[in-house]
Amino acid sequence: MRAATVSLGTVRVPRVRFERTTGRRALAAGLVVAALAAIYLAWFRDSSLVQVEHVTITGLSTPEAGRLRAELMAAARRMTTLDVDTGALRDAVAHDPVVRSVSADGQFPNSLRIDVVLNMPAAVLAASGRSLTVAGSGTLLPGAHAGALPTVHVRALPNGITLRDRRTLALVAVAADAPAPVRKLIDTIGAAPGSGLVAHMRGGLTVVFGDAGRLEAKWAAAAAVLAQGSSAGASYVDVRRPEQPVAGGVTLPDPPLVDAQANPTEPGGPGVIDATAGNAAAQGQPAAAAPAGTPTAGPAAVAPPATAPTNTRP
Repeated sequence: MRAATVSLGTVRVPRVRFERTTGRRALAAGLVVAALAAIYLAWFRDSSLVQVEHVTITGLSTPEAGRLRAELMAAARRMTTLDVDTGALRDAVAHDPVVRSVSADGQFPNSLRIDVVLNMPAAVLAASGRSLTVAGSGTLLPGAHAGALPTVHVRALPNGITLRDRRTLALVAVAADAPAPVRKLIDTIGAAPGSGLVAHMRGGLTVVFGDAGRLEAKWAAAAAVLAQGSSAGASYVDVRRPEQPVAGGVTLPDPPLVDAQANPTEPGGPGVIDATAGNAAAQGQPAAAAPAGTPTAGPAAVAPPATAPTNTRP
């Protein structure tokens, strides 16, 4: 029996050409996508089917909230949820400096959420019988409702839309970083030789800060001291070293305040106040001890350092 011999060279296998067919299909798919995108951009994106009908606004908590809300609503209803123009929303309320920022998020099909961040009033600048509210960021808020805010005395009220004087900014920062319930109890904020930044509370208590560093920690230390029953009757709280606050019960006259406004061209960083004792404390050096024989009619120091006196005079 003879074995059959097959020559592979005589067998022809047809070649399947996928390249051209695949390329045509990809091109067709691309054209469909492009057409749908064109329809979306030209019609559906701005059609009445996705017109903004329901608007939610958060963050407005000022006496002008009603007017600002109406202006934002009017601008929002000219948009669709697929074509939100945040710039137009900002422009609608740009005339009011109390508005710090505006953001928006369209929620398909017909809802829009607008979040507003405000420049909250922190202090009142006062000069020559006139006053001007200022936010903690330094934004000036003419016409804003002041309420119970600390007063910062300046030589003249600033012009423009932003406070630029560095020393005044440091004083405003003291007010801005105070806890809201405590801020309502502050009468004036100023700078005193030998003490740096000081806050005079209603009722006669003085809080001594030194420089403008770590203000939140210093306010927390002051609040902790005042919350203790042993601090009752204290006339001052020294928080230049917030880890070791000192409460003094000796009734001392208020130190003279340095005018808040200095020459804007004067070198120095924000919050740099000429205060020898404050600078020493900021560098970790103990504050000067009270003169020998000074009466201690009030409570002793709260959590004083091991080598520090029990009563420190700012």
